[in-house]
Amino acid sequence: MKTLHQDNYSGIEKRVQIAEANLVSAQLIALDDPTPINVQTEVLAKDLWIYLRLTEESFFKQRSRVKWLGEGHLNTPFYHNMMTVRNALNAVKKLLRDDGSVTKSLQEAIRPHLPPKDWAPLLWHKGIIPRHATTTWLFILDRNPTLYRLHSWGLDVGSTCLLCRQADESRNHLFFECHYSAEVWSTICARLNQNVPPTSWNAILPWLRNVSSDRVKLPCFKLGRLVFIAYCENAMSGSTQV
Repeated sequence: MKTLHQDNYSGIEKRVQIAEANLVSAQLIALDDPTPINVQTEVLAKDLWIYLRLTEESFFKQRSRVKWLGEGHLNTPFYHNMMTVRNALNAVKKLLRDDGSVTKSLQEAIRPHLPPKDWAPLLWHKGIIPRHATTTWLFILDRNPTLYRLHSWGLDVGSTCLLCRQADESRNHLFFECHYSAEVWSTICARLNQNVPPTSWNAILPWLRNVSSDRVKLPCFKLGRLVFIAYCENAMSGSTQV
């Protein structure tokens, strides 16, 4: 085995370099003087170079496996370098969307691309409490579990508003139609020297944007919105205290 290894792999890198230099020289001679002998010499030099290259590749592959068996499971620079190389080779670097555009983010590739909502700055900002932001977001989308929605899903709950006991507890009723809500809105607007807001969701969001554009009243109005959201959360839980 030792003799076989020496015959095939001894000085393989240098032998490959010599074979490559001989091949380049034989190719130049064949181009200048393309006789059958020179062409045959080029073919033989090329075959020898290919054979040595394959032998060199086999040698390095075998040596890398031996090194991996010895150090592959250890927390060594060799292990981390190998993992870096493998991750780079196996990584998905680009994704193609349905419209033909390219992205590097999986989330950007699979999620639907919709235009940004004009009410987003009202909701997602540094001063908002995350729980209140989520509640407001669900109310804007009309996805909050009001009693009317729970009752429409077939749950054994009443749909009547727990505050006024006069109508179904829908989103519009809870925010605008219930006289308790109207009183809270009136109190907040009076404290902020604002007119009473519109009483529909299609009109309330543009109205909020106009109010939020006033830098003097913006901090106070943000506080008022937080109070009202807290009021709605308490109303949905059956409490009348903010």
